[in-house]
Amino acid sequence: VQSDEEHLIASTGNHIFVRGIEDASIKNYSVVHSGRTYEDPDTKEILGYEALYVADAKLLEQGDPSTLRLERSNREVLIGDRLLPAGDEGYDANFFPRTPDKDINGRILAVMGGVDQIGTHQVVVINRGAEDGIEKGHVLAIYQQGKVVRDTVSKKTNDTVKLPDIHAGTMLVFRPFKRVSYALIMRAKRNLHVLDLVRTN
Repeated sequence: VQSDEEHLIASTGNHIFVRGIEDASIKNYSVVHSGRTYEDPDTKEILGYEALYVADAKLLEQGDPSTLRLERSNREVLIGDRLLPAGDEGYDANFFPRTPDKDINGRILAVMGGVDQIGTHQVVVINRGAEDGIEKGHVLAIYQQGKVVRDTVSKKTNDTVKLPDIHAGTMLVFRPFKRVSYALIMRAKRNLHVLDLVRTN
C-alpha cells in the first residue's frame, strides 16, 4: 500500500508497508507484478494469471499494515504489487527430454518478453499443464495451422480446402503448472506465432 518516505517506487533496502499478512511465522515473500490473464483460445476458459517476479521481501513486523524490507529486486516495486509467500521448493534442472506418453494437442498462449514473433531459445506459455499429462522434459512439436483456401479449379461453387498443418519447430517443457506450462523453443524452422499449434511428435 505504501513505501517508506512515500516513494512511488521502491527498490533493494527500502521498507514497504503491506496489508493482509496474517501469519507472522512466514518471514520471506516474493513481490510480483500482476501480468496477463491466460485464457484458452478455444474454450475461452481462464487458465491462470501471470505473476512477474519483482523482488524478495522480509517481514520485519506483522500488523495492519505489516512492515517488510526489500532484500533484492529485479525491477522497481510499485504500489499495488502483490506478495506471495516465497516457495522453498528448489528447481530440479536434471530431467531427460522425452516424448509424452499420451497425445497432447494445445496452442501457444504467449511469449515472454512482449514480442509478437517467436524464435529459437525464447520462452513461451502453452495452454496445457499437469492436468493434461504434461511433465517437465516433455518435447512437443510446433505446427502452423494450414489455411482454408478457395479451390478456383473446382467445378463446385465456392469450394474450399484446408491446407495441411506445417511443422515449424520443437519445444521443451521445463516448468509445468496445473493448467499451463512454460516451454523453451529448441528449434524454429520458420517464424512462430502466438496461437500456433503444439502437439505430440
